[in-house]
Amino acid sequence: MTPPLRPGLYEALLTAALEAELATREAEGWWADVRRADATLRPELLARHVYELARHALEAIPGDDETRAARQVALTNRLVEVLVEPAPPGLPPGERVGEAARLLLEAVDAPRPA
Repeated sequence: MTPPLRPGLYEALLTAALEAELATREAEGWWADVRRADATLRPELLARHVYELARHALEAIPGDDETRAARQVALTNRLVEVLVEPAPPGLPPGERVGEAARLLLEAVDAPRPA
């Protein structure tokens, strides 16, 4: 949900909800400076938007820890598939997340300590 629009400075991506809110405020006499995002900033703004949506969706997944983890990994991998589907240049292959969303914490070029 988009928070209510308040007077101030913004660097906010215009979503459909924010555009509707802005239209309401403009009908009330507000003025807004809206511009096309700079080409160098646009990927950051769009990625940040996707990140926030993904984080909220992943947090909202119900279930016990094991079931929830499996569903979170499945959703993440569906998003990854969409992102790598057109195979954009520079995106490394093999970005699917493994089962249980395990983390690599350390790698050492030596035998495991006893």
